[in-house]
Amino acid sequence: MILRPSIAALIEAPVSPDALFLELVPFLQTLRRKCQALANAFVEHGNLASNKLPILPVLVQGEPDAGPQAFALQRAVDFVEKDFDKINNALSTIYRSKASKLLKESRDSLAESIDDFRIRKEVLERRVISAAASSILWLGDLGTKLNPIIQGIMNAVKVFLFLR
Repeated sequence: MILRPSIAALIEAPVSPDALFLELVPFLQTLRRKCQALANAFVEHGNLASNKLPILPVLVQGEPDAGPQAFALQRAVDFVEKDFDKINNALSTIYRSKASKLLKESRDSLAESIDDFRIRKEVLERRVISAAASSILWLGDLGTKLNPIIQGIMNAVKVFLFLR
């Protein structure tokens, strides 16, 4: 079969952490907007100079013309886990206390969106792998490695149970 090697590559090779499906681009754009909103809150409510903020790439991973420096999930995670504390510590005490509630709420919202993105990505990856495994089974050309096919079909069950 001509299709089997291409389909088998989807289930036999581990999914790269940087792999992104086009369906996830709008959710990644939302993460970028929330990061930008948090950065703007530091400027507007924390009275911080904008040059003290990290620069967020305009394009997100998966968009046309997006290069290797495009905004990715890891950038949002770094913004929440690393950059936030550094930026917050750069605020004067008065502005930090005034803006603390808004900044914390914005950070929590961004963290929830990151978790939501990770779940969506995992479910989508499982769907792709389970569809590929089902296709190989349907083609009837199982090959020598059965474990990836069985795992792929089990992923279909997990996705089904997860979504219920």
